[in-house]
This record gives sequence, C-alpha cells and structure tokens, in this order.
Amino acid sequence: MKALTIFICLLVSTLSSAQQATVKFEPFFYDGKTFDWLRDSGKVLDQLKYDSRYVMLKIATVDGFSEFFQINDSIFYNRLYVQDSIVARGELLVVRNSTIPDTVVTFDPETYEENVSIIYACDLIKTNEWSETDSLGNVWFGNYKHGLKEDFWHSYNKNHNGISHRYENGKMIGISPTNQALTEQFFTQLFDRKYYWCSLSKYYLQGFPEDINEVWQLTTEESPNCQDLGIFQFSQNGTFHFKSNNSIAGRQTGIGLWKIKDDNKIQLQFKQSNPEVLEIEYIGLDEMRLKKYHD
Repeated sequence: MKALTIFICLLVSTLSSAQQATVKFEPFFYDGKTFDWLRDSGKVLDQLKYDSRYVMLKIATVDGFSEFFQINDSIFYNRLYVQDSIVARGELLVVRNSTIPDTVVTFDPETYEENVSIIYACDLIKTNEWSETDSLGNVWFGNYKHGLKEDFWHSYNKNHNGISHRYENGKMIGISPTNQALTEQFFTQLFDRKYYWCSLSKYYLQGFPEDINEVWQLTTEESPNCQDLGIFQFSQNGTFHFKSNNSIAGRQTGIGLWKIKDDNKIQLQFKQSNPEVLEIEYIGLDEMRLKKYHD
C-alpha cells in the first residue's frame, strides 16, 4: 500500500511537469452513479457550480427527487422528496470505497495537451442527525453512525407520539413508551407470545450492599446463551402463565397476575407471592428486560 501511494505521488509529480494533472473525488449520488453519468442520462434536474465544484445538485429519483448541498469536501446535506414532500433529511459523509484510484487521460485537440485525472470513487453514507418519515407517516429523529442507526430514535407524530426506538449497529434492540397509556398500548403486542426467561442477574449498588438489584431477560428466541430458567406467556386478561425450569429462578409453575403501574413499570404477582414492581428497561418485538429494585 505504501509503495502504491509513493507511485501515485511520483506519477502526479512527473506528469504535472509535462501536462496538467488533477485528483478528483467522484461520489455516487444516486443508484451507484456519479454526477457525469446522471447528467448524461438526463437525471440531473438542476445544478449550481461555484469555484469549480458543484455546490448544489438536484437528482431525479423513481418517485421524486433528491437534493445535495456540498458543505465541504467531506459532507453533503441531503433532502429526499417523494413528490413534493420531504421524507428524509440529514448529512452524508463522503467515504472512499476503493483504495486504488482510476487514472483517466484526456487529450485537448487544439493545444495537444494531455490532462491526467486520478479519480477516487466515493460512497455517500448517512451520518450525524437525521429525520425520516416511515410508511405510516410518522417522523422519526435520530443519529446515524457509519451509515447505521444508533442509540435512540424518537417519534412525535400522529400514530405513536412519544415512542423511542433504540438501535445498536443499525439493529433495533428496544422500544420504550414514554407514559403509562403508551406502555399499556404497546404491551398488547406481547399477548399470547411465548417468552423464554433467559437470565437472572443480581448486582449491588456501590456503597449500598443491602440494595440488591435484579435484571431479568425475556426473549422469544432460543439461543445457546439462554439459561432457560423458565417460560412466560402474558394474556390480555391480566394474567400470565409461567413455568420454572431451574431452581435458580425460585418460582413455581402456575398462573400469575400482571398490570402496568407507572411509566414503564409493570407489577407481577407470582403464585403464592407478594406483588413485585419491575421497571421495563426496554421492550422490543422479541425481547424485553425487566429490572427489579429492592429497597
């Protein structure tokens, strides 16, 4: 790689003494195509050039158009339209997708001068803050990292105002309603589904050894990492069935009672046990984690 870099530098240095040599970065603006290809195929609807670079491009898409505003050599600001409505907006990072550039030599028939262009193909990936509209018309706000959704994405729109989705490396790992009514509404998705009780962990808060905290992991997917402590199945009538497969769980097989207490909290009452209130740390379509505090 070092030898290749030195070779390119020597090539540019040598050629520049005899003819003009330039280094270009060619982003793929739409459908894996560069500006030149899009222009030649009639996809460029508008453009604005300043100081030998295109600071604004308007590219036709299948069901609308996409606007690109060049902030600097590394960042474009993008607005995606479906018909006349913006469905996504945010920043795009210029990333080279190849370490070996293409070298293009052109010839001026009037001056007989050659022009050497070293061209790097680049991808535009989403980065930093974005807003996006889903198929139901809900607007989501969140961040991208290396082209993948990361951390919390929030929605404040008509269909589920006050919902937060949590992502890690582009994968949604949880959904958190923000009040009791929404928690109850979302909990309906869990009815009559079989959940494996996969882990039970206890830990102490530093400085308070008498304050024991438990975390329960429930998932619909069997995996080698699952301790298989038991099975839960919640019903709409406020009951849940549970089966204990392991003495660690310390529960009996039977029917218990559940109800939503406060924001993101659920009360469980096992057979012949006192009610226990647990915080719903997050709820996902296939997994939830419950945290119990012992005062």
